[in-house]
Amino acid sequence: MSIIEFNKVTKSFNHHKVLNEASFTVPQGSVFGFLGNNGEGKSTTVRLMLGLLKPSGGEIRLFNRSASTVLPRCLNNIGCIVDAPALYQHLTASEYLSLSQRIKNIPKNDIDRVLNIVEMLPSKNGVIAQFSLGMKQRLAIANALLGAPDLLVLDEPTNGLDPQGMLDIRELLRRLPEKTGCTVFVSSHLLNEVERMVSHVAIINRGEIVLQDTLRNLVKAEGKLTVSCLETSNALALLSAANFQCSSNVSGELIVSDITQTQCTQVHHILSKHHIDFWQSNFDQLSLEETFMKICSKQENVSSLIKKRVA
Repeated sequence: MSIIEFNKVTKSFNHHKVLNEASFTVPQGSVFGFLGNNGEGKSTTVRLMLGLLKPSGGEIRLFNRSASTVLPRCLNNIGCIVDAPALYQHLTASEYLSLSQRIKNIPKNDIDRVLNIVEMLPSKNGVIAQFSLGMKQRLAIANALLGAPDLLVLDEPTNGLDPQGMLDIRELLRRLPEKTGCTVFVSSHLLNEVERMVSHVAIINRGEIVLQDTLRNLVKAEGKLTVSCLETSNALALLSAANFQCSSNVSGELIVSDITQTQCTQVHHILSKHHIDFWQSNFDQLSLEETFMKICSKQENVSSLIKKRVA
């Protein structure tokens, strides 16, 4: 079952198209990373999802129903943090959460439940002004979890945090579906952080969804093979003739780019067949950041080519 569906959603502001037929699906129980550089349409997507903006075209579905019919009624089933959380610094953690608890008309014991989830129950009587930025962010997440929503939407949740704060938020979000049953949607430009917490990924570039997949499939797809061998120049010629993208580094090692793990066997076979000895071969998967840069670079090249043809 999908919790969120965008089907060819478009959003324009004053004839400027911010989203261009964006389509993606967020599976139930996933930690979904929505990735892109600043200004690419991430925050607009979040606001459309929450009903803060209306799409110019296309359809948005929440909980398997059209958002236009379920919003704003389903908002009680969505916890969210958009922009920096606004906290009342003079209150204690428990006092702050009690405000939302009373507004939502939920049992008071839910405060301890969410504080326990974010590992802040021992600090329930602490004054917010004395909390670190990481603790404040965890408190904001606890506030969003009041009432046990099925969907948690977070826009740049680790912005401005120190390394320890990032680690705490990352570990918290990674475990949330298992601990609470909710689906987590994380919008971010911090790819290295997101890679360590999400199960699914969509990449947005220039308002278009250029890729969606599980993180496992995405980072396993391609990588780089580094081979220590004799006769590097001959190896380069042979592999280039076999349509592999090859180069050599300053150490004289053979580098084969954009290669799958299965294709590594083909490289080894070609070298052995032509009696080129090698004593070490390492395959490194692309990181999420490297995959992101590669995909966006390809799209930029295609866009430039289209513009040249039109001109």
